[in-house]
Amino acid sequence: MSTWNASFAAIALLVPGIRQDSAKLVDDLIARSNALKSFVATYRVHGRTTDAERREIEGDLRVVYRAPEDLRVEFKCEGLHMRSVISRGKMSVLLEEGGKPSQHGEAVEGEASLQVRARIAGVFREKFPALGDVGGSPGLGVFVRMRVQPGTEAKRPEWHVEAGTGRGDSPLLGWLGQLKTSQAPLVPEGDLLVWTAAEGVRISLRKGTGFVEKVDVTYQGETRRGLELQDLAVDGTVDDAEFATAEVDPSAVDISEAVGHGVKVTTLMAMRATILRKVREAVEAGTLEWSDETRARLGQVLRAYHTDFAPLVSQGANGALRSNVDDFCAWYQETWKNVQGRDNAGAEELDKGRIAWDEQFRKAAEKSIQSYLRAIPALEPNAPKISGEIRTLELEIAEAAMRKAVADPLVQYYAEQMERARRGELPPAKK
Repeated sequence: MSTWNASFAAIALLVPGIRQDSAKLVDDLIARSNALKSFVATYRVHGRTTDAERREIEGDLRVVYRAPEDLRVEFKCEGLHMRSVISRGKMSVLLEEGGKPSQHGEAVEGEASLQVRARIAGVFREKFPALGDVGGSPGLGVFVRMRVQPGTEAKRPEWHVEAGTGRGDSPLLGWLGQLKTSQAPLVPEGDLLVWTAAEGVRISLRKGTGFVEKVDVTYQGETRRGLELQDLAVDGTVDDAEFATAEVDPSAVDISEAVGHGVKVTTLMAMRATILRKVREAVEAGTLEWSDETRARLGQVLRAYHTDFAPLVSQGANGALRSNVDDFCAWYQETWKNVQGRDNAGAEELDKGRIAWDEQFRKAAEKSIQSYLRAIPALEPNAPKISGEIRTLELEIAEAAMRKAVADPLVQYYAEQMERARRGELPPAKK
């Protein structure tokens, strides 16, 4: 055996042990961080604007947590001040620009949302009785996590810190949950543990707590620091004042409806993550066979989930398309009255316009399906094979559910409105 082959064999023997140690370390960090009574973390953020200029920006991020579900997230940058507070079952958001409040909103998770969660949990309990509950607690459930987008030759790798409600049974520090499904192990470097979350993105964690210490991004040979921990205090006393709702200027735009919608969406997304994690871990542990029967049962659970989730996520786009239908059909009705039986050329032109609009509308309905599928969280880099197979199944189920629950009813609505327009039964067109 050559020296190269001998070295390769030795590495192959060592890697499973490295991954096993890494998995135990991650479990320990999750248990330790989930048990925290509180933490206050302050970060310095280095980044670029998302506009065409891509200007360099500097900002400060402060995250305050108090068990079990009080969370304050604050970001300040170049005259922009964003604050989100979750406390006592309520979420409030405040945005200030140039020192003046510009947007504010408050929301709680309503009874209808809890009923949806209970219904989906019931289906899961029926199909996978041995895997436990997925409904979660009735509280909002807070988290802090990080999303990483691998780069390409033309696009720099990206990372985003997210904090809010909809934790489910995931870790408080969500990146530790991501580590459990990543094939990239934690690598000790001094007092830190380094995780290559994606090509070109290195996330360094503190050994004792699992908190992110820094994020370094390498692109086209240049390494830049995007995030750096300035101060961290754990298990100290956090005053109620940290989670108080500020007085709001009545001139600020009220975005409570959007905040409430976000609460519903994130709590259901957390439920989805719990469902997929339980099935994946059972398959990986060998307690559940990944068979055709298992796929069918998981498909039934996902169908129940996406039947409720698709209309919720698509509310805004669906409402806009219905409004467009109403406007077009009302216009068509008025124009049809003017040309019917009196202007053959005008009637022909109107019919051509209807056909063209019909084609564009149907494309828009199909596009809404693709937009929905793109919104389903992608796999983490280096995710295990079973995750890919589950995702393939979910995309198939999600497309069918979105078509049945949203796209097809939208097309049917258009057909009904057009028929009413031809009979002259619609209200007059808006001026």
